[in-house]
Parts: sequence; structure tokens; C-alpha cells
Amino acid sequence: MHRSVPQMLRTIVHAATLTCALAAMPARAASPEPTIMAPGKLEPKVHTIRWNPAWGKVRWPELTLTAVAAGVAIAGQIITPIGKSWNSSLVGDDDVRPVLRLDSSAERRTARDYSDVLLTSLVAFPIIFDALVVGGWSRQSSEVAGQMVLMDAEVFAVVMALQGTANVLANRQRPYAVECGGELAADSVDCEGTTRQRSFFSGHTSAAFAAASLMCTHQANLDLYQNKQLGGVICASGYLLAATTGALRIASDVHNMSDVVVGATVGTLVGLGLPWLFHYRFGDIDDPVEESPGPTVRLAPMGLGLGAYGSF
Repeated sequence: MHRSVPQMLRTIVHAATLTCALAAMPARAASPEPTIMAPGKLEPKVHTIRWNPAWGKVRWPELTLTAVAAGVAIAGQIITPIGKSWNSSLVGDDDVRPVLRLDSSAERRTARDYSDVLLTSLVAFPIIFDALVVGGWSRQSSEVAGQMVLMDAEVFAVVMALQGTANVLANRQRPYAVECGGELAADSVDCEGTTRQRSFFSGHTSAAFAAASLMCTHQANLDLYQNKQLGGVICASGYLLAATTGALRIASDVHNMSDVVVGATVGTLVGLGLPWLFHYRFGDIDDPVEESPGPTVRLAPMGLGLGAYGSF
């Protein structure tokens, strides 16, 4: 069974990544429709996107939250875990580890590398593709793109602040720590320092699920791809890749199942919750957008002459 796990994980990674990439490809091509601008000329009609004023923009309170959370996240990676080391397992940890843990250290290192690649791709997707490519370029709205980037940064900062704080306070040993001095050299990077004490909860998993949640909530509220089915495929692919990231962290023996489950829960709640709490709960993309009237001037009789009044 163990020998089938690496191939199974590689298949999931490749299939989900390909599905997500293929699903995203029509995003630019789906929106333009030819419209006649002048005799003999065809020009694409681009369906622009607009930020609903009811949602409100990211203001200084949120920017402050992002900055503070980023500071806490950085501090969490620097401060040494405190208190008594937590070495015990939670329900299910001891049952899952022997099933998913890969046999050799080389395989486990490869699983780590896969999880790093997946995490980087997932975090980049809502920022670079959804916000900048689709929102800013394809749908031609720098305003929407800017708001999405700020919201994404806020979510990732808060998630990593929570994860860094939990690392310091929980002081949980990674599963591989039992191998230090045996299969793993006691003076190896994994066994020395505080790296081995940062198991709870999984930062890779929490950030991956936060990214998938951002992909889903932006699509649901902004209709980025103008196609509900396409948006649903990309949303599902994001969660599949996030789940694969978590599985790879268990397979590489750097996290317990409970670390991954908690990480997935935190990432999902923050990724869906913060955009809704601060913005999306106040309106819908289909709500009419109030246009700000331009300056108007009117003339009216006044005494023996005319008076002018208007709005500016």
C-alpha cells in the first residue's frame, strides 16, 4: 500500500492542476463578443466588471489589521515555542500516519517539494490570475483588481498570524521527531533548532485552503469568469489541490492528521469569512450601481432677471 501512495499523490496533483489550468484558459476568450463599430470593422465587446459601492472598499482599519497580522506572523516564525513540549497524538493521528507516511526519506522529501509547489501555485492564483489577469486585464477594472489584492493580502496575513501564534503556544513536536537520532541524524536541519516543534497547526494547509476559499468567494460574488459552471470547476479544483497539499504534509511526516484538519478549517473560515464580513455581505454583484451625477446647471427667473443654480 505504501508504494502506491507516491504515484497516487502525483496523479492527483497533475490531474487537479491540469483541470484548473484548462478551466481557466477560456476566461479571456469567453467574454468578448464581436460588435460592429464602423462599416467593415469588427471590434470585441469587452464585458467590464465593476466594484459594487455597497461592498465598501478596503480602508485603513483593514490595512492596519493586515499590517499587524503580518507582524505577528513574522514574530511567530522567530519566537521560540514556549511551555512544555506537546508530544501526544489526537484521535486518528496514529491511525492515519502509518497509512500515508511514505517509506523512504527520499520519497518524503519529494512529497515536501510537491507541497511547496502546490502552496506557491495556490497562493499565487487568486492574486495574480483572478485579480490581476481576470479582474484587471480581462474584465478591465483596476479598481476590482486592487480591492481583490488587498483582501487577499489581509486573509493570508491573518491566517499566517493565527498559525504562527499557534506554533509558539502549542509547541507540538512534528511526527518525524521520533526518528531524530535514528533514521534522521540528530544534527540534521529538521532535528536541530525549533523546526521540529512547529507541528500545530499546518501552515501549508491553512494557506492553501485560504487561497482556495478566496478563489471561490471572489468568483461567487464577482462572477469573474461570467460562467457559473466554469467558476465552479475552478473553485472545486482549488479545494482539491488544497486537500492534496494537506495529504502531502502527512505523507512527508511533517504534520499529523489533526494539524492538517485544523489548518484546513482555519484557512477556510478566514478565507470565506473576512471578505464576507467586511465586504460581500453588504450587497450583490447584480445590485444596481448608483452612478454619481455630473455637474448640472439650470436657469430660473429671479426678480427682473435670471438666476443660475445647479449641483456639482
